[in-house]
Amino acid sequence: MSDEPRPHFRACARQTVSLAGALADPEGAWTRNVRVTDLGLGGACVETMESVPHGVPFELLIEAPNLWDPLSLSARLAWMRSGTGGSQRIGLCFEQPSGASLRTLSDLLKTAAFR
Repeated sequence: MSDEPRPHFRACARQTVSLAGALADPEGAWTRNVRVTDLGLGGACVETMESVPHGVPFELLIEAPNLWDPLSLSARLAWMRSGTGGSQRIGLCFEQPSGASLRTLSDLLKTAAFR
């Protein structure tokens, strides 16, 4: 067996955060409050006490003190697992974020307050 480190399974690294947010239907039919627990340029992990519809596109809205308006990112469900106390942990993959969204997300990740 080799002592070489295994490659990371994500294309983009993530960092631990604790940010308020929401998952929302792009058409406005539903919204779920979430806590963003890790975040990167390619996706995020969120926790929620509410169920989330499978197989539908949605927006992740991230609220942060350094943002005037919530950052909105189109996402799709990558995985879902049971969390603690009846919560759901949901892995998200961002879908084609714009250059402006990526810059805002990058700035958010660099902000010392979230490290």
